[in-house]
Amino acid sequence: MLKKIKNAFESLSLSEKFFLFLSAIVLIGLGIFTFTESNLHFNSDTATANLLAEEMVRSKSFFPPDWYYAQDVWVIFLHLPIAFMTLFSDNYLGMHSVSAIIFIALAVASCIYLSRKVFKNNAWLVALPLLFCGLSLQYSVVVFGQCAYIVTLIYCFFAPALFCDSVDEEFRIKSYPKFIFLLLFVVLMGLTGTRFIQAVSIPLIGATFLLYLINNHDKEVKTIKLGDD
Repeated sequence: MLKKIKNAFESLSLSEKFFLFLSAIVLIGLGIFTFTESNLHFNSDTATANLLAEEMVRSKSFFPPDWYYAQDVWVIFLHLPIAFMTLFSDNYLGMHSVSAIIFIALAVASCIYLSRKVFKNNAWLVALPLLFCGLSLQYSVVVFGQCAYIVTLIYCFFAPALFCDSVDEEFRIKSYPKFIFLLLFVVLMGLTGTRFIQAVSIPLIGATFLLYLINNHDKEVKTIKLGDD
């Protein structure tokens, strides 16, 4: 394992090594920020994940009957790790920070996955420091402290990458387990509500259809393959 990592590092160009170092510095700084500065801005919006997790444990229900979700139904969010940690700790700030780190790590992994499967290059080396540097204090608090849109970021990275990893350029399924997991993931995220479907899912599906048209625009109808012969 270490040998593979060493070989992969040595194969990088000088500029790629620079951006890898920059990405590491940014992510380390972001981790420190999540456990320190962001806790100073802990407000009622940030505490919602903790309160929902506590209510889930109290009611022993994934969707607590007495909880009003307002705009979106939280299916995959910070409250899930917090609900588990609530069984062992009552440190609200610590549990929220650990859960935030988990979802930030998932966002980083999804970004790398997208780069490797869709763009088939190391664009993630440039994307990571740009996306996770924290353009301002308010931006960092909302995106990485509250993790308000981190799940949307993960979805936009992971779903297209998994799609390209499960079908070929002519939309023929090449991995049924990955394709089934993709469908389950999209349906699960769709449970978030109509706002998420309209703002995220439909544009992603539209972009996928556009990709299909681009790949097949110069083919006659009879030559377009929709599946295995």
